[in-house]
Amino acid sequence: MFSPIRAASWVAVFVLWVVGDGSRVGLPAAGYGILTAALAAGAVTGSLLAGWLARRAGQVRTLLIADLVNSLLLLVPVLIPTPVAIGVTAAFLGATNAVSNVILVSLRQRLIPEDLLGRVNASYRLIGMGTTPLGAAAGGLLGTYAGLPAVFCAASAVCVIAVVLLSRVVSARSVAAAEEASDRPAALHPA
Repeated sequence: MFSPIRAASWVAVFVLWVVGDGSRVGLPAAGYGILTAALAAGAVTGSLLAGWLARRAGQVRTLLIADLVNSLLLLVPVLIPTPVAIGVTAAFLGATNAVSNVILVSLRQRLIPEDLLGRVNASYRLIGMGTTPLGAAAGGLLGTYAGLPAVFCAASAVCVIAVVLLSRVVSARSVAAAEEASDRPAALHPA
């Protein structure tokens, strides 16, 4: 759920909040590389844990929890603006994002008919990546007029709302019904 439009708004101002003498956190420029490494390490860890988590808790529950945790973590730079807290948060953002992506792509590959899969993936990427500049611009404008904390809070709020709305539509039952209706074999893991 770390969608490109929200990610772009958050990431567009994150470096301003974290790096430099004039930033809230005051991290040296080299420290930003460590933050991105923590994000990457979290992503690798999350991708390795996604299957295990989905088998233990169910795919839909794991997806929704990962997305909710990811959404709430966006507030940490404002609530605890320290390098250590933000570094740990970066690792968890990477992990929850990877868990969500693994489950979403797996579901899409199982539920979309084979003859439509290419078009669905292309449309998904066009919409997701095509809105990235809009998110960056929105984050920059909001940060300019309302302050950088407003961007983090707005990104978190939008994502929490999205998870709540998603949870009303996507359930283990709806995924099972979609799998049954598709021409793909049933999932190896429970929804």
